[in-house]
Amino acid sequence: MIVKAGYLEPNSTDETQTENDEAEFQAFANNPTLEKWYKELPKSKEENLEKLRKLWKF
Repeated sequence: MIVKAGYLEPNSTDETQTENDEAEFQAFANNPTLEKWYKELPKSKEENLEKLRKLWKF
């Protein structure tokens, strides 16, 4: 197994990207619209649920 030294050294750009990704995910996860959608999902029509199942298979 070959590991490049650059992979092991912290890179401030990578850390910034990780922080940005985390902030973006938290903003998405705490979005009240997402919570509303999730709570209303069981009330959806069966054909809409089937469309979501097909989408999630990919």
